[in-house]
Parts: sequence; C-alpha cells; structure tokens
Amino acid sequence: MKNTKLKITLALASALLMSMATLASASSALPSFEQLDLDKDGYISMQEAQSNEEVTEKFAAADANKDEMLDQAEYSSLGHE
Repeated sequence: MKNTKLKITLALASALLMSMATLASASSALPSFEQLDLDKDGYISMQEAQSNEEVTEKFAAADANKDEMLDQAEYSSLGHE
C-alpha cells in the first residue's frame, strides 16, 4: 500500500513538473514578426516592441543599423523565425 501511494505521488509530481516546463517554454516564445508589426509597414518600432518584454530588452542590440526599427532580418537575430 505504501509503495503504491509513493508511486502515485511520484507520478503526479512528475506530471506537474512536465506541465510547468511546457508552460515556461511556451511563455518564453517570441511573437512572430507579423504579430508585432501592428501597422504592417515591414518594421517593428520600439512602440510596437513594447508589447513583449523580451523584445523590448533586446531591441537596441538587435537594431544593427541603429534606425530605431527592426526589420525582418534584425528581428530574426533575436532567435525567432
């Protein structure tokens, strides 16, 4: 009986940990370029980027030509697409 309870407890704990890992990886995924390019001009401005904390934090480093906008290639350098 004790052994069965231990197995059930371990199985539930394992399932919970896997669920948490799945949620964590999903929440860290960046939105697509198209989702952030709200005005559909082919660039992501800092104002558009502010809807995602990670993109906002990495914006300056990704803006290779320092025009204060991210094109598709610059956005891809963030590790998306």
